[in-house]
Amino acid sequence: MAILIISTLAFGIGLFMAIKPFRNNDNIMGIGYVYMAISGIVLAVGLLSLPFNHYETKVEIQEFIAVRESIMVARGDGDGIENAAIQHKIIDQNAWLARKQYKNKSILGLWVPDIVGELEPIR
Repeated sequence: MAILIISTLAFGIGLFMAIKPFRNNDNIMGIGYVYMAISGIVLAVGLLSLPFNHYETKVEIQEFIAVRESIMVARGDGDGIENAAIQHKIIDQNAWLARKQYKNKSILGLWVPDIVGELEPIR
């Protein structure tokens, strides 16, 4: 959320610098246009990537739940090699979950659905 707010404010500052009060100073107007261009691009990319990131994370959540259920079923049936493979998959899934939960609490939290915080690591 902070990224979108900051880029919106930067766009507004660039717009202010590019309009009337600074018409006599071409350098400030040029800086204003550069501010507007850069912050406009950041804002557009942020807003366009938001639904795609939510969709991708929700797909990954469904995969996490499916893997968790499969591991619960297969845990007792395997031999040493199969159990090692299961442990490796558990580590991968828990690492993915930890990354997403951390991102959800950071500045990138808007791009990660809050349902990630409700998931429990595979034990």
